[in-house]
Order: sequence, then structure tokens, then C-alpha cells
Amino acid sequence: MLLTDTVGFISELPHWLVESFKSTLSEVYRADLVLLVVDVSDPIEEIREKLVTCHDTLYERNEAPIVTVLNKIDAVDDAELARKREALSALAPDPVAISATEGAGVDALRSRIDRELPDWRRERLVVPMTDDTMSFVSWVHDHAAVEAVDYGEEVTIDFEARPAVVEQARARASDLAAAPAE
Repeated sequence: MLLTDTVGFISELPHWLVESFKSTLSEVYRADLVLLVVDVSDPIEEIREKLVTCHDTLYERNEAPIVTVLNKIDAVDDAELARKREALSALAPDPVAISATEGAGVDALRSRIDRELPDWRRERLVVPMTDDTMSFVSWVHDHAAVEAVDYGEEVTIDFEARPAVVEQARARASDLAAAPAE
């Protein structure tokens, strides 16, 4: 698990600073799930602005589901929480409401995380040793949990990853196998 804090989004950032900030999100772009935590005690327009900015940044390159978490429900009454849920429904469908301070809603958040996270699959690929094989092995290390790699005339790599990564790895392995022998 990687936990990162975006330190908030500042409105009207210069273009060059936005681009710089986006580069710090490279790990988030590869996430299996993103929890977008907002302070539900903030004014509705401020929450809306933060959500729009976050979505604009994340949807550009992120493939993972985004779950909005409305934190600090202990700081608002039920009527205000319901009003804000309704007002934000287009930007935050089915948000999870919690109080990190009091622990309220944390079990619901855990259940939602379990439902949203993709199941990982185990895979074993055998590829010929070519000039591009080490690049492929490096790519698998970057995108999966590698359990073992055996080197010889062929390279066998055992790993676990989300289904999309397994499919990409299979395609890359197929390309290696189809490459003409040198």
C-alpha cells in the first residue's frame, strides 16, 4: 500500500507548476485504487472545486477506480451531510462518509476498498533470452510483485499482478517469442 498526501490543490497555479505537480503523481497513476479524501466540513463550493481539480488531474492518466471519502462527518450534522452528498453526487457518486477522529464509517470504508480492489492473478511466463528480455523483466518488476526469475536459455518469471498487467505482460512476452532469433 502506498499512502500519499497531495498537500491540497491550490487554485490558479501557473501552468508549469501544475505540470511539475503532476509528475509527482506518477505512483498514483499506477494505483489499483485511489481514495480521494475531502473535508466534508468545508463549504460546498470549496469541496466541488477540489473534486473537479482532482478529477481533472487523475482522470487524465489514472486507470484505477476513484472512491471519494467524505471525512470529518463528526463536524457536520446529518442534514448538512445529506445536502452535501446530494450536491456532490455528480462528482462523487456513492461516496463513503467517515470520521477519522472518531472511527465512524471506517468499517464501511474497509468494505468498499475490498470491493473495489481488483483481484490479483498469478502468472508464469517463459520467454526466450533476447536483447529485449531484460527490459521485459524490468517492466514486470515495475508493474507486478515478482516471486521468482530463473535465467538460462529461456527466462521464466513468476509474478502476481492485477489482470490488466497480466494481459500486458502476456502480450509483451508474445512479442519476445515472436521476434526473430539473432
